[in-house]
Amino acid sequence: FSGSDAISFLVDNGYAKSRGKALVMGRRMAYDCSLFHHESNDFDLEDDKNLFYRFTTPDQRIVKTPEYDDFATLRAVADAFEEGVIVGPNMQFVGKDAVTFLVDSSLAKSRQDAVRIGQLIMEKHAVFRPIARKDATFKDKHLLYEFVPKNQRADLIKTKTSLSIPIEDTAQYFVDIVEPGNNFSGSEAVDAIVDRGLAATRSEAVLLGEKMTSDLQLFHCVQDRQRAFL
Repeated sequence: FSGSDAISFLVDNGYAKSRGKALVMGRRMAYDCSLFHHESNDFDLEDDKNLFYRFTTPDQRIVKTPEYDDFATLRAVADAFEEGVIVGPNMQFVGKDAVTFLVDSSLAKSRQDAVRIGQLIMEKHAVFRPIARKDATFKDKHLLYEFVPKNQRADLIKTKTSLSIPIEDTAQYFVDIVEPGNNFSGSEAVDAIVDRGLAATRSEAVLLGEKMTSDLQLFHCVQDRQRAFL
């Protein structure tokens, strides 16, 4: 299959909302699940009709699933989860259906593994929560869960964990969400950082952006006279 065919499949079937996000999701499938590879192993997945890929045989697949310290991978899976899970009224969904999505999308290697990943998404990124608040676990059952509004997630994350995210992992995810190769404004970058829960406030997002420029030289201002990240 061609790279552009794969991207179109993910978008047309509702697994990703844009071709850019489909590209990130597809690359994660290739990197973390060994689901497919370029026919001569020369290229990563690209949205290109002239690059061709083939599925890896099941016995050769090595599935690497998100761990507690792998923030960028878990964030990408959380994005795919939010975009792909079928929801009903009030952004609610059934746990068993979500587990099926994770397995069918090759984001988990088994239903048991999908439950573990779902729990991590709920704990580390506060993407969703159980309707029955007294039960704070994610289960492969006909139990209802709801997606948390994005403007509430940062506060929930603060109460759930004191996890310190390495700047390198934050930078990797920042590159995913701003779609490298294109110019972006400081306000667009700050919006993306806050919307995705990398910072709780715009002020914190500015500090994070400055750290990515000073420590990692990840990006620079195209206006040479402007040095600060604003």
